[in-house]
Amino acid sequence: MISLRINGDMIDVPAQPNEISLDKGLQINYILHSDNIDYGMKRQILFILTDLNIWDDIENISIDNVLEQIPFIYDQTQNYEYFNTFKLDKKLYGVHNFNPLTLKEYMDIEFYLTYSDNPLEKIDEISAILFRPVKNKTNKLKNILYNKINKLMPRTLIPYSFKTYDIEVYTDVHPERTELFRHKFTYSQGLGAFFKYAEYKNQLMKDFPILFKIESDQIDEYADDQAKFDAENDSIFEENWGLYHVLHEMVPQLSEQELWKTKNVREFFTYLSYMKVKNIHNNKMNNKNG
Repeated sequence: MISLRINGDMIDVPAQPNEISLDKGLQINYILHSDNIDYGMKRQILFILTDLNIWDDIENISIDNVLEQIPFIYDQTQNYEYFNTFKLDKKLYGVHNFNPLTLKEYMDIEFYLTYSDNPLEKIDEISAILFRPVKNKTNKLKNILYNKINKLMPRTLIPYSFKTYDIEVYTDVHPERTELFRHKFTYSQGLGAFFKYAEYKNQLMKDFPILFKIESDQIDEYADDQAKFDAENDSIFEENWGLYHVLHEMVPQLSEQELWKTKNVREFFTYLSYMKVKNIHNNKMNNKNG
């Protein structure tokens, strides 16, 4: 918090994303992604932060001065929190490390990102996909001590640690969990989930360069000149066609599609990479023979 003197009164204003709820952060994020942010919108940001109706009487230059003292308003890539497991409303939630992410999880997350007005708009829905109830957990002594200490902390979301744990299998979006996270997460915790997923997605794009638009020096040696051209000049394939369409074209049978959705997304991308290289090779051979 920062304390500011406004019209003779001292006002506490949240200055970090861990000082406001995810809900408030998403409201502010929506305003910041407007085409033209006027002073009415800037006053609305301060009202969201403070719940005080005092900002209409403040001069424009003073509004700018206040906003400049709140770091996360214009840079939301810093000071975020991320916990693999935590307790919220007396229930344990966790996320697996991203390596075993299924195709279904990936498709649903990418759907929210693709059809949102800005990348951060659907953090609550994405968090509800990633974080699910914990089951089958095991502990070591250090985990037990860590958890006992964290229970003493006066916070809504309590970080937990386990030696091993499983989480519920993902089947579909969960509106109740989305609503819980939106109002009980801090904005920094929501940002943490988003940026951790972004790290995973960036690595995925590097690992499967033939499917994504990246620089040619990042493309593996197996990709020939035509593949490099495609990677450099085509849109990302999933943005061009949509993963659901790609999956339907690959396996028209519904039962096969459902089976693929339970598999690791890397297995799906490996198969698509193989098919693309194969098609490029066949086209080159046909052109030579023609």
